[in-house]
Amino acid sequence: MTAPQRPAPLVRSGLAPLFALALPLVSLVSLGLSGCKACSKDKEAAEPEVQPGADDPTARPAARAGQWYAGSAKKLDKQIGDLIGATGAKPEGKAFAVLTPHGGVKHSGPTAAEVWARVEAPPVVVVIAPNHFKEGERLAIWTEGPWLVPGHALAVDADLTAKARVHMPQLVPDRAAFSHHEVELQMPYLQYVRPDVRMVLISLRDNEKQHFQGTSKEEIQALGAGLAAFLQQLEAEGVDFTLVITTDLVHYVPVEQSDDQDTKLMQYITTYDVDGLFDYVKADKVSICGELPAAVGMTALKQLGKPPLQWQTRGNNLKQSKKPEAVVGYPGGILWR
Repeated sequence: MTAPQRPAPLVRSGLAPLFALALPLVSLVSLGLSGCKACSKDKEAAEPEVQPGADDPTARPAARAGQWYAGSAKKLDKQIGDLIGATGAKPEGKAFAVLTPHGGVKHSGPTAAEVWARVEAPPVVVVIAPNHFKEGERLAIWTEGPWLVPGHALAVDADLTAKARVHMPQLVPDRAAFSHHEVELQMPYLQYVRPDVRMVLISLRDNEKQHFQGTSKEEIQALGAGLAAFLQQLEAEGVDFTLVITTDLVHYVPVEQSDDQDTKLMQYITTYDVDGLFDYVKADKVSICGELPAAVGMTALKQLGKPPLQWQTRGNNLKQSKKPEAVVGYPGGILWR
């Protein structure tokens, strides 16, 4: 901080010498009383947060930080910590798989927090998410560097990613497919519950207007079988992991329609009824935006002989949007180990 300026010399006439002595003393007293807070503020402003991984050209930047979630490490920890604290829940055990949303934290955060508050944070996550846009490969896997989030660079496990590619050869290494928010919106929670997490990241093109467009039940079965084989290998090798399946539910419909359709979607998803989900979404043009990753994840869990999700919840953005005529739904679910 710039040192305080000393008072300008006074014209020495009359009582001026006395004032000349008194004013520096007043200045020193003032600094003693109020200068510390000012210095502290200046110091904070002069020392911006250091972003780990910012100099890594292979890293994926935190593109939505400051928009869809808090833009500084301190604010993000408070944002996620407050959401998790508001659930009143405590970790109950390890999860084999979780179902999470990927909307902005202000909107879908209360639902996502209900999930992350209840599970013991795993050292490894396998994230399977949609890609809502046409950028990049339709079926993609991330093979580059860490994912940045304020205060952290979350690691991608290159060895496990290579093993996933063996079992799922349909996945193409690609960066553009991960340009948007779908995978990124898992990072605010992961950095809070497990900042040393290692990740395998999968992206499948899908949005609320496609209704399983460009895919088939046969492709879903093949992808699900590959995912199941990969997860089976992880278990055989003693890797402690959680599969993270992310989707949102219906988009911008009246709340009554959302309640009806989201209830049906959750029934199909949590019981791994892939055919039921596929037929329902296509026939009724249901505006779910992650049916493909959900169906692939469901297929894998069913092939592994897992029971239906043992805990589930459902939310929407009505509290934030105040628009009952245009609601977006959010799912949460847990399959315990």
